[in-house]
Amino acid sequence: MRNFLTAAVFLALVAPATAVPVSGTIEEGGPSGNYNGIAADHTFGDFSNGTGAPLLTATGDFKIWGSVTHVNTNQNLYKDGWTMDFGTGNFGLVFDWQNTLASPLDFQFKMTSAGGTSTGGSGDITENLTGSGSLIIGAIANTLFSGIWTVSIDPIFGSNGPTETMNWQLTGTNMAAVPVPAALPLLAGGLGILGLAGWRRRKRSLIA
Repeated sequence: MRNFLTAAVFLALVAPATAVPVSGTIEEGGPSGNYNGIAADHTFGDFSNGTGAPLLTATGDFKIWGSVTHVNTNQNLYKDGWTMDFGTGNFGLVFDWQNTLASPLDFQFKMTSAGGTSTGGSGDITENLTGSGSLIIGAIANTLFSGIWTVSIDPIFGSNGPTETMNWQLTGTNMAAVPVPAALPLLAGGLGILGLAGWRRRKRSLIA
């Protein structure tokens, strides 16, 4: 019986997180209900002290917000982490953050591929950030992300502390190409024929 329980606990620990499909507004550390007056479509508990939980699958445009606090004198707590699956979409990402204390803030934002890809060859993302601000994520402004990536927000990084608090927000917009309606080429061809016919009529009237 003891061996059975040990095996069950081991499988529970190593089993992959269940993917949660999300779009719209997502709140970490909730439920406070809203952010800047925007009600949350999804609420989660704290995004853990590392990466990997939860696993969120983006099914459309999204806005994830949360907060993280570094309040440990040994400078080893805390950080937010989760996994994003962008699927076959091409998501443009913007990260915003706000220092909520008068004391200085420095932290590290990371996105690491877990089989995901990005345009522009930007690869894994590591940004050392301070204060408050906004960042278009990627090596170039139009970098787009697909597949699975881990995300980490780490205020333990840097020289400031032991008290740092920040609000953060990650906005994703699916920039996948909009398919051309099937009738559009036929319409364009028809307009072209009408234009050619009108040109020929004008030409004949000039010759006459």
